Parts: sequence; C-alpha cells; structure tokens
Amino acid sequence: MTQTAPAWQLSTLDSEDKPDVRDYYGKPTVMFFFNLGCHGCMTRGLPLANEIAKQYPEVQVVGIHTNFEAMSYEKDSVQTAMQEQGIQFPVYYDDGHATYSAYQAGGTPHWILLDEQGAIERSIFGSQPNAVTRLSYSLMERFPDN
Repeated sequence: MTQTAPAWQLSTLDSEDKPDVRDYYGKPTVMFFFNLGCHGCMTRGLPLANEIAKQYPEVQVVGIHTNFEAMSYEKDSVQTAMQEQGIQFPVYYDDGHATYSAYQAGGTPHWILLDEQGAIERSIFGSQPNAVTRLSYSLMERFPDN
C-alpha cells in the first residue's frame, strides 16, 4: 500500500508563510532533510541535491532544514548558508522537527521521493556511497533518459 505524503509543518526562510506539500503535486519531488550542523549534509548532501536539481529538471527538489535541540539554527543562518552554497531549489524551515518526524526520517541527511500524486516512493537515509547509489538508481530508474 502506498503512503501519501504527510502534511508539512514548515515555514519559509524569509517569512512565516506556510508551504504545503500539495503545492508540489503534479511532478515528482525529492525532499531533502538536512541540518547545518550535519557534516554529511553540508559536504555531500547539499551538493548532491543541487546536482539533482540541475540534472533532473522534471523533478522538484525541496530542502527542509530541520532543527533539533542540540543542533538549532535561526532562519537567517540557514538562508545565508544556502546563498553561500549556491542552492538552486527552495529551502524550508522545520523548527522543532515536526515534519521530519512525520516522515519518519532516520537522521540527516534524509531523502524522500514523492511521485506526482504525492505518494512516497522511497525513503533513503544518508550521504555515504550506499545511500547515494540507492538515490541515484531510483532517479535513473524513473528517468532513464537523463
């Protein structure tokens, strides 16, 4: 049975506007949960997410900065880091990790692939080679011409 993507409890980095997961229905979506204090997120995950956004224009990439008690960052710090990294996709703010928890993420970085109807196709934890291979194969399987 396919699980529909849970509702988001996020805000934008520059305001309190509340994005809705349903805004991303219609195209496949890669959700990328990360935290600025996560070395794997910053050195491998964010560059990979940026590459996916460039290589797969038919896929929507969405970054979700998740705050945890020990690793909490203000919106302006996240926004500055995203500008410095040259991030080419929208990034939202998950203060208190409600959305992270709703998707049963296993840590950061964590990848969720949604189909066009908002159903969860894959859930992949990590940025090490095994996780990157599983993510890459999932995208290549879905989009063999890229």
